[in-house]
Amino acid sequence: MIGFLEKKNNEAKWQKVSELELGLEIAVPKGRVFSPYFNIGAHSTGSGQVSLDCPNDDVLVEGEGDVMWDEIVSIEKVGEERVYDIEVDGTHNFVAGQKMGETAFGGIFAHNTYITAGNLGVGTSTPYANISVGGQAVGSTLLALDAISGQTAPIMDVKLASTTKFIIDSAGNVGIADDAPDYKLDVKGTICQDTDGNETCDGTVTSDAQLKVNVEEISDPLAMLGQLRGVYFDWDETNPVTEYLGRGTRQVGVIAQEVEALFPSLVYKDLLGYRMVDYQKLVSPLIGGVNELNRRLTLLEGIVASSTASTSDLQGAASSTGFFFNQNGAGNLLQLQVEGSDVFVVNDTGDLLITGRIYAGRDTAGSAMVRRDEGGVQVTFDKPYPEAPRVVITPLGLTDAQYAVTEKTADGFRIVLSRPSATDLEFDWIAMYQPLPTLYGSIG
Repeated sequence: MIGFLEKKNNEAKWQKVSELELGLEIAVPKGRVFSPYFNIGAHSTGSGQVSLDCPNDDVLVEGEGDVMWDEIVSIEKVGEERVYDIEVDGTHNFVAGQKMGETAFGGIFAHNTYITAGNLGVGTSTPYANISVGGQAVGSTLLALDAISGQTAPIMDVKLASTTKFIIDSAGNVGIADDAPDYKLDVKGTICQDTDGNETCDGTVTSDAQLKVNVEEISDPLAMLGQLRGVYFDWDETNPVTEYLGRGTRQVGVIAQEVEALFPSLVYKDLLGYRMVDYQKLVSPLIGGVNELNRRLTLLEGIVASSTASTSDLQGAASSTGFFFNQNGAGNLLQLQVEGSDVFVVNDTGDLLITGRIYAGRDTAGSAMVRRDEGGVQVTFDKPYPEAPRVVITPLGLTDAQYAVTEKTADGFRIVLSRPSATDLEFDWIAMYQPLPTLYGSIG
């Protein structure tokens, strides 16, 4: 329907073209209007001209760019034919907008526009495409799309051969080759990062040392990587989120929750709360792990290289430090020297010589306290022995009660007193495992 804004009894309302009559006042542009006549039509229901009571000289005046009320003084019907609000025939261009200055053009309101050929220009006098939009001034909005409240259909849908190539839906989600985007940016296909303009996807990211502070190496990367699993898996096809993640193909990767526990900055959550892993940054702990392995390998290579020398070859080496194996069957079997002095030696009969201190673990030695008025205390190992170990206990202080080790197993033992102690009584204990114990019998 084509209509005009009409004033009657000082009230403005929209009036159908077919209902226009002499004497009515309608809203028309005030200022630069190129003709006092407006050709109107209503899709084969009638067409004609409306003549306004506006002298031509006044109509052609440049100026205020607003609207005015003008009275209809004549209506002439010219027959029926199918028409459009704007119709441009042949290869001519259509330039829309009110002229303001030398190059700027204002806006236009039209519908049912039909252009058989040529280009449509809005805000420009030289349209170079089917539709060209030119700006009015620096800082102004070039193209605005304002959907009504409650809009459910897409705000913009760009198609090629009826296939969506770019879309903005009513929720503001942008889809590229995806006509139903689920996220603010949803892309079907490969995203290429061309940082150097050479038309290739290089995938580089900014990592300049000049931009970084508080740099420190990842400590113990091998232990951290050892807690991650590399896994094969399939996407859960019952969850709609996995629709475009490669269903039907066996996948390989990591578990985001496991990565998050060790490297929380490498894991992000999407709008639905599902975790995503920044795989490329996992390279950093992998490099740290490789460097640690290289250090260990270098140490082992030094040990292996030194094992070719016999202990006799080392006599008189005043400043040698190393770990040596004797391969000729004579002398010590294993020898550790620091600055030419033996600190750890295993001789050819299996005897062990240690010149330094022995530091025992929690399951090798410790202390236990029998509290006042109690008859014993339980000692439990952190890690079970293969079998019940040998246990020796020593009281720290005098006691008139007898004491003994009972209930000895691979998991621990119990220290008991013949009667409760009048005071707290502390014991030192040592446990040692003997694979093939010897049991001697009594004599006589």
